[in-house]
Amino acid sequence: MRTSYPDRGSVRDLAADLARHAEALCGELLPAGRRDNQYWRVGSLSGERGSSLAVRLTGAQAGRWADYATGDHGDLIDLIREIHGGTVADTIKWARRWLGGAL
Repeated sequence: MRTSYPDRGSVRDLAADLARHAEALCGELLPAGRRDNQYWRVGSLSGERGSSLAVRLTGAQAGRWADYATGDHGDLIDLIREIHGGTVADTIKWARRWLGGAL
């Protein structure tokens, strides 16, 4: 059973926690993607097969992503918001709930 992620810390801390689980998160958000060395690759934010969008899975840049076809980029909080839509507050709530099950 998933539990709520603690409502504490900054958005930066939340992004760092998400980055520690980047591969699992990418697998859930972008299931048509695949691991390619240190990256999760998929066609776009819509999730089709391809390799235009890359999310860094490891290292100091873990959680950073870029869509090389559109120029869009950001961290995993941005990725969640782009995929799910909604407000920043909705995105943070979703991320905290997801981390509650990932920890």
